[in-house]
Amino acid sequence: MNREPFYVPDRWSQHDEATAMMRRRERLDGDLALATEALERAEEQARIERAMVDRIQERLAQRKTLLDELSMLADRENEAQVLVRRAERKLDRRINRRVDIDVQADRSRRGRMVKVVVDPSAWEAYREFCRLRLFRSIGWSVGQLVAAEVEVIEAGGAGTTPGGRRRRSPGEGDPVPSTKSLRIFVNEDLWPMFALHVSRCPLTVGRYVGELVEVAAHEIGWRAQPPGGRA
Repeated sequence: MNREPFYVPDRWSQHDEATAMMRRRERLDGDLALATEALERAEEQARIERAMVDRIQERLAQRKTLLDELSMLADRENEAQVLVRRAERKLDRRINRRVDIDVQADRSRRGRMVKVVVDPSAWEAYREFCRLRLFRSIGWSVGQLVAAEVEVIEAGGAGTTPGGRRRRSPGEGDPVPSTKSLRIFVNEDLWPMFALHVSRCPLTVGRYVGELVEVAAHEIGWRAQPPGGRA
């Protein structure tokens, strides 16, 4: 029976293969070590970058908080400025009102110069009545007549002029007015209403005041002289 010859490698061939396998293993181990080292460096770099991202996010959050606080401070500052301007305007109004009051009080003390157009005899009669009976100047007394007339105006009773409301005595003549300069002491708050009412009448302010004096003189006995009684 014929058999093929069995090949048996020699010792040198086996030695070379073992050496080659060891070298390949060493290269693989080296590559693995390099890869492991590179992976560790990459992980470390990723950790550093994550830490940087966390710090950036923290700083962004702090910046947002600061911006929110600044916005709140700006809003509060604007509100405070509004309150300050409001208080300044209120103070200015109070000061202006005080000044107006002082000016009005000063005007009331100094009086208002008016050219009164009045019958001379009525003027003299009422001036003597003020001096002897009221113990007041005629300027103050006429101011009271104006104040009383404003009350009549406010009550709606001044539909006609004072002379039109005065009752005439039988045989009484018409007043013959002339101009008298008089400083009237009247509350300045009343004068605008009085002047406005007079502007709607056919009389001047001076003649309207003169008729007030004539009405007051009529109440104390003065009568306008008839035409035949004048010189």
